[in-house]
Amino acid sequence: MSRQTSTVSPGDIEGFATILDYLVRNNGDARLRVTQISYDGSGDAHSVDWSYATNGEARLFTANLAGMATPLPVMADAERIILVQSFIPYQPVFQGGLDIMTFETVAFTRPRYAGQVPFAATPVAEPGGTS
Repeated sequence: MSRQTSTVSPGDIEGFATILDYLVRNNGDARLRVTQISYDGSGDAHSVDWSYATNGEARLFTANLAGMATPLPVMADAERIILVQSFIPYQPVFQGGLDIMTFETVAFTRPRYAGQVPFAATPVAEPGGTS
């Protein structure tokens, strides 16, 4: 995701979620949320540029950033980061007093080849092709 230079679509993120589900051997219950966050140093404020979530997970909004359990990394003025969160439900094999739990992972990365990762809510047609 951080090396993406072309526009990302919901289909791309859904594809990442399918790969995640396969890798963790889940039954289609894993959820993925990808969010681009920008920082305004003059106002000392973070804001959500765009967010997309799969499998019923809620998107992230600017108002939700203050209540996040994981603090945002230190950022330079006008910098953007990509936040990738996964939510993987786990049911213990043996019912020895353990409840169903959800493993949550959080990863931050900066866009590598561009200042930001563009997102389009509708798929964008490839040059010379169809969407």
